[in-house]
Amino acid sequence: INHSNMYHKFVILCALFATVAMAKYNLKVGFLYSDQIDDLGWNFAHDQGRIAMLDVYPRVYASYHIVSDRDEEKFTDIVTDLIQNKDYGLIVGTSYSYQFYMEPIALDYPHIKFLAISGHINHANMINGFGAIYQAKYLAGRLAGLHTKTNKFCYVAAFKDNSEVIRGLNAFLLGAKAVNPDVTMDVYTINSWSNASLESEAFTQCINNDPTVDIVTQHANNLIIQERSRDYGITSIGQISDMRIFVGETVLTSPILVWGPIYIEVVGRVLEDRWVENDQMWYDIASGGTDIAGFSIDVTEEQRYDVILAKELLKNKSLRVFCGELVAKLNPEDGDCLSFQQLLTMDAYVDDIFIQDDVNISIKEVYLTLEGTIGKVLLVFIILSLLMQTICLVIVIIKRDHKAIKIASYKFCIITLIGSIIAIGSGFLYLGKPTLVTCVLRESCIGLGFVLIYGCIFAKTWRVYMLFIVNRLRLRTISDGYLFKYVFLVLSVQAILLTIWFSVEPPVPVLKESTFLNDKERYVTCNGEKDYIFRTMIGTWMILITIFGCGIAFNIRKVKNNSLGEAKKIGSVIYNMLFINTVILPLMFLVELTLEANIMLIVFDIMWICNVTTALLFWERIYCALTMDSDKWLDAKSKTQTVSNKIARAVYNS
Repeated sequence: INHSNMYHKFVILCALFATVAMAKYNLKVGFLYSDQIDDLGWNFAHDQGRIAMLDVYPRVYASYHIVSDRDEEKFTDIVTDLIQNKDYGLIVGTSYSYQFYMEPIALDYPHIKFLAISGHINHANMINGFGAIYQAKYLAGRLAGLHTKTNKFCYVAAFKDNSEVIRGLNAFLLGAKAVNPDVTMDVYTINSWSNASLESEAFTQCINNDPTVDIVTQHANNLIIQERSRDYGITSIGQISDMRIFVGETVLTSPILVWGPIYIEVVGRVLEDRWVENDQMWYDIASGGTDIAGFSIDVTEEQRYDVILAKELLKNKSLRVFCGELVAKLNPEDGDCLSFQQLLTMDAYVDDIFIQDDVNISIKEVYLTLEGTIGKVLLVFIILSLLMQTICLVIVIIKRDHKAIKIASYKFCIITLIGSIIAIGSGFLYLGKPTLVTCVLRESCIGLGFVLIYGCIFAKTWRVYMLFIVNRLRLRTISDGYLFKYVFLVLSVQAILLTIWFSVEPPVPVLKESTFLNDKERYVTCNGEKDYIFRTMIGTWMILITIFGCGIAFNIRKVKNNSLGEAKKIGSVIYNMLFINTVILPLMFLVELTLEANIMLIVFDIMWICNVTTALLFWERIYCALTMDSDKWLDAKSKTQTVSNKIARAVYNS
């Protein structure tokens, strides 16, 4: 057997497999969406284009990432990570605002290609792409003009000063006026590409202001307009995708953008090294970049014929949208038609478009107050818990020289009770409207309270462990001051973690939607985008403290003198904390609850842990301190434990 020949074949085979593996994807493309693809509108259409591109180029890897078009920092972080760490070669930003975030990145990475959808900023490695959706809007407008009975339209627009939006709504009314000169259109702007609540409110204002409106459409991302129109009993025109599929026959048709051809072309340019610098890709109805969807059963044959004929005229350039007398207001420079550059920068409206005031929702902020029953009940329980903790604290201070208290390291007992008071007192911060101060204090009080409680309990328990388990009755002194250093260390770590959190991104009051609220209500909660990172860090630190305490408590179980060995009680304290959190935390994170229910669970969790801890560790000692003489108590605790009794007295005397 020629082993050398077999070895060479094996090496070649491995190299071949490695080459195939490395060549699995010949291009990675990152798509940035401004919202979830289940909007069934703008982002849904883009994702359909992404999928169509993958069908043509199966060896291209194309992922999508969701980031608000108002969040430049997150956009930059995502794109930079894709380029630096994941070897992406093409970035596609699908929202108008992305071009402004994309430009500096494109300048920093000239070897990476960028496509800005609906943009106008170009560079050698950054081009723009869009579909001439205004042509499809024109066709939809013709259908609306033929179908209306009242000649009153309502148009919900994302912005009033955006050329893309203005181009679309002008084209829609021009199409309607081409077949019905009497139509007029009210425009309601929401100042957002995607905000279902504002879109719904715009529909409400439209209908309330003019009940004779019988066709509604929009230039915004969601299909809430179509759903509201259906429920109200009027017809609508969809937007970007075929919304009739999702809503029903009340949607007469939809102007649609077909992103597949654009994405297929751009990816082909990158793969085949035919990139066109500073390009402005403009796919019209003739090239398949835009179209009009299928018709509702409510559309007559005559109406269908008119729209289909106009579509063919647009394809062969016999018909142009922005030409003639109706667009004279838009100031064409040459002839009767607008130039391509004028289309891109359009900022005026044709006649019979009436711009209404911007749509704003008067949001009702919902938070826990003392006016409601739940707030009053929580207040009573918080006060009762604090009263109990304060009474225990006062007794411990007064009876600190009693052996039942002193032998338990009364200084640490006092700090433990102060920690409980701080933690329970955080419950007050959940009553009333959250502010930046209350949001920060909530986390601070709970975190520092925990460290003071368990840090002190575990510190004095560690002293018992060192004296009775490690040293085995050898003479050794561990002073309170020595232990306080460790408690201070633990407290400092907690304070540092909280300080880092609050310095980087503190929790702030935010408005949160909920299925328990209507469109005009929002919960006011404390939140921050990076909260989960810092909560995980602090939670890990608390778990480490708890694990340490469990180990110490387990080891001192051998100390027979009950006045010193509190292993069972400390174990019960830990089990109680773990049990109650095991029940409550899954409820809070896995089940959607009302704000009131969430706050009740948080405050109940804190009060239960603190009160049970106090009851287990202090009630018996406090009772004995109030009812028994010091020496009688110590003798009673150690009648059958002679050696331990002597040790206990020695510890007490020291």
